[in-house]
Amino acid sequence: MELLKTAGIALAVLSSWLFTAFCTYKFKQLSGKDFVNELRTELGGGSFQESLILPVKKFIWGLLDLISLFVSIGLSLYLVTNLSAYDTSPSLKKQETVKIEQSVPKVNAAPQVVHEEQSRELTDEEVRQLEIEKNYFGDDPIVRKRLGLPPKKTE
Repeated sequence: MELLKTAGIALAVLSSWLFTAFCTYKFKQLSGKDFVNELRTELGGGSFQESLILPVKKFIWGLLDLISLFVSIGLSLYLVTNLSAYDTSPSLKKQETVKIEQSVPKVNAAPQVVHEEQSRELTDEEVRQLEIEKNYFGDDPIVRKRLGLPPKKTE
């Protein structure tokens, strides 16, 4: 539905710019007719009625040209803001996220790897010293294993 609305706005923008071009063409055409009528009047073949009507027509087409120009600019800006607000990046829906989270197996206990230097049980003070040394105080078993820290005791 959003794409259809954007396509309709794009069509309105295109048609408003085409109407602006048409109004500009008619304004220039009437300016030329007015100029030719003035030349003919000086030579004796111009029309008095056209010399009265042509400036009124030029004013009307010029006014339509200005109004359609402002409408075209406004519609173009609206289209640009509408397109910039349209999210083209693929996003996961909430249901898909739940499915992914449910498919990940849960690990109950982290495997304990015993190194030669950790063959004995460390005291709380020694664990605290190692955490300060490694600058990690979290309880993630994978990170603690990589840093060589013993797993935190859960109570």
